[in-house]
Amino acid sequence: MLAVAAAVVFVTIWSRAVWRQSQATLGDGSKVTLLGVVRGGENFTMETRWARLARRFLPAKVWGWVPPAWQPPPGAFSMGSSSNALVVFLRVDGAGMTGLDIGGSYVVEDGTGSAYPPGGSFGTFGVPTGFWGGAARSAPRLAAIQLQAYPRRQASFQLQLVGPRGLQGSVLRVPNLLRGPFPEWRASPMPQSRTNGPVILTLKGLAELGPKSSPRIKREWSLASSSPAWARATAKARPQIFFDPTGNEGAVLSRSEPVWKLRALVTRQDPADFAPEEQWAPTDLANPAPGEFAAVNQSAKPLGTDLKLLVLAGAGELVVSNGVAIAMNPPAAGGGSSSSVSSDAKSTIQKWSRPNPFLVVEAESLQPDDEVDFHLTDEQGREAKVLQNGYGMNGANGPNIFTVEFIPPAGARFLSVRMVVNRPLAFEFLVNSKEIRPPKP
Repeated sequence: MLAVAAAVVFVTIWSRAVWRQSQATLGDGSKVTLLGVVRGGENFTMETRWARLARRFLPAKVWGWVPPAWQPPPGAFSMGSSSNALVVFLRVDGAGMTGLDIGGSYVVEDGTGSAYPPGGSFGTFGVPTGFWGGAARSAPRLAAIQLQAYPRRQASFQLQLVGPRGLQGSVLRVPNLLRGPFPEWRASPMPQSRTNGPVILTLKGLAELGPKSSPRIKREWSLASSSPAWARATAKARPQIFFDPTGNEGAVLSRSEPVWKLRALVTRQDPADFAPEEQWAPTDLANPAPGEFAAVNQSAKPLGTDLKLLVLAGAGELVVSNGVAIAMNPPAAGGGSSSSVSSDAKSTIQKWSRPNPFLVVEAESLQPDDEVDFHLTDEQGREAKVLQNGYGMNGANGPNIFTVEFIPPAGARFLSVRMVVNRPLAFEFLVNSKEIRPPKP
């Protein structure tokens, strides 16, 4: 019995010591406790390894001394699908910290004081009533921050929280689950040029802009091409992020990593710069009235993709059952855009509500950087205003389906739709982060 008592005391003291070490108190008295860390896409459990061992070896009558156990349903506390991210789970006690405050007010720091920009996502979750004790109105909350950038070469790092109205908090020490080994990158001095097909893209320099609290980096490009179709192209970075060799990604990274990677895309803007095999133009489609639709079901394979124009619909709600349009309801007064999917063992019902006419397009075999641009004209050659240009990438569970909303010219009777597969040229640059010009005083 003495051994059991000693084990209970050890588990209790150890658990409380960890909680004290991993707790931050804000200026308004709110407390934030680090509960655990998982890789992105993994499930989080409220039970620690020590608590599991205690329940295995200690008598049931002393389990009340062990921190509470709770296994949430699979996927309940999984955030994001990228295993490159780290998800930090927190217990929040006190009315001062709301989910919005935590989600937008934290700084990751390494041991030298270098800060990493906030990124990723944030969420709050419900726990069973009474799990943490106390009245329902004052019960603690569970929060999670997904980190895309942090000092991955360290065994642990600092997470600085800031409370509501700028109330300063203390620091949580977070363990790192995603340590190396990491590749070695070698930067080239700027300006540096890369060639892909008919285009030579030169990165002339990078400059940091904006306040220190929310900096951004301006990219300075020079583009040359012997091809008239590409000479008018523009360079852009999509997405607008940098990468470092440890796996961090963000709009701005820590200068503790000397080498950053920038991936740029060069795209053409003028529809006249695309060859016939890069586009498809279904013609003579009747302009639908509100509450009406036409099942088009025409397809083509520009640049080896699979594009299918399924439906041309007027303003209103389109109902599709198992991939087949079956009904169109008139637009609701003052209604906006919405989409929904419901399914059972027999059917899947999709609904799209739009205040303007729209296309429903199915796309397969797109490459990761492909965009699909849409241009609509009426029988007089007048262009429709495209409000939502379609963009799709290969989906994991079948073809990508998206809608394209537009406003036709007044009095238009027929429409021609031209779909352009805009396949950009990709370029990569490795730069020395110390060459990025600092913001002007």
